[in-house]
Amino acid sequence: MKSIVRDDIISLESFVAAEFKYKYYLETLMKSGNYCFLDQFKRFIKNGQAIVNGMIEHNLLALENINKNYKYIYLTDTAMKYLYLRDSEEDFSDVKKNRISVKKVDKNPTEKQLLSSAYKFHLLIHGEALIDKESILKSIEDMIFNKNHKGNKDLYKKWINAREKEIEKCNENIGKIKNKDSTLLENLNLIKSGINLLNPSEDFKKYKGLESKIKEIEIQIQEKSPKLLRKGEVRELNVELEYLNKLKDEAYNLYSLKNKLLKNVEEVRSNFKSLIQKEEKQLNETQTKLESMNNVVKNKTIPEVEKIQKVFENLYNISKVIARIKDDSLEFIILDTGNFKTAFGYLKQINSIKELNLDFKEIKIIIYSYAEHRAFNLYNEFIKVKDEKKKALNTMKVFNEKTDNSNKKSAFYIAANKISNNIPNFEVEYKNTFFYMKGYMSVISSGNKSIKRKDKESIDNLIEKLRNKD
Repeated sequence: MKSIVRDDIISLESFVAAEFKYKYYLETLMKSGNYCFLDQFKRFIKNGQAIVNGMIEHNLLALENINKNYKYIYLTDTAMKYLYLRDSEEDFSDVKKNRISVKKVDKNPTEKQLLSSAYKFHLLIHGEALIDKESILKSIEDMIFNKNHKGNKDLYKKWINAREKEIEKCNENIGKIKNKDSTLLENLNLIKSGINLLNPSEDFKKYKGLESKIKEIEIQIQEKSPKLLRKGEVRELNVELEYLNKLKDEAYNLYSLKNKLLKNVEEVRSNFKSLIQKEEKQLNETQTKLESMNNVVKNKTIPEVEKIQKVFENLYNISKVIARIKDDSLEFIILDTGNFKTAFGYLKQINSIKELNLDFKEIKIIIYSYAEHRAFNLYNEFIKVKDEKKKALNTMKVFNEKTDNSNKKSAFYIAANKISNNIPNFEVEYKNTFFYMKGYMSVISSGNKSIKRKDKESIDNLIEKLRNKD
């Protein structure tokens, strides 16, 4: 395996360690949200403590205490430089490494940040794909491109590259044909000087002039023949006539040769012209296809992608919800980071996704929590909502049966219809995957109730700075 060593962004030792020993763990942590619990890492990764120690040794990972029993790990600036700049085209050799800036990871995350990262780290480590934000946004992009163009964005780029190569090839072919035509004319101009190679008209004019003169002599011979027989003039005229016929034949042959050559040259140039027209037609057709596709992508597909991505990204960033389209299903994954919305609050978010008219056939709601009772309570809320929809549909059915489907609807029918419309069809389940994290959560949440741990540390840091200032 070959790899470019980027010792212009981080030290040589750190880069080699990151690229060849710890790449998978670093990428997984970044996809998770940059954090996870140390105990969690050790629990699910063989030789986890040794791996953590190695990454800390190479300044790729840092460790922070929650209390004496629990710690969490997070990516360092060195790790972030490696992850963000390893494929960069920019050369940082002339920049001091501590001057190279990338996104930094706060060593004091909020409870939500730490818990949601821990959830996602667990899912990724256990082979669950389509969990990190970049993958979800890319899947949406591919989905919209497939819908609009019967191929994902990578195929679209390949199609664009192929059309650009076609255009380049057409222009190259047109240039070659024009060069051949130019070379042909140039060579003919070189050899026709002095003999007027491509102009048979002068030879034809000479031929016609000789032909006229021969007819005059023939007439003279006929007129003078009886009278001048003894004087020898007829013989002289015949000699002249023979000479003129010879010149006439030579003029005609030269005219024929030049005329044939001219026709051959015109035929070759005509073929050149036809080939150029064919290439230009292909060029115009390809350019039209390319411009049309680019206009559709620019004015329709990209805005549609960005609109839909924004909805999913907001859910991911703000509500700590992983919404994804998988196997024709909308999977709405709720991560319990200490605060749940109501079931109706989550369904409102689901309805905002439904309004995007995406191609999914069913909705699956999956609840992950660190505590069984919290997961079960939210699960029961969704079950009650399903029952409400069932009752609303039944109310509407009974009304329609009793009124023969009357157009005039009662107030309770309208209310039932509103409930039905606001509650999509869905399936819901909760999983016990993260119940082991209850111990982590109890530690995070303990202590001062009015000041969060992160805020308390910030205040402590500020006090320390003020002390040092004195």
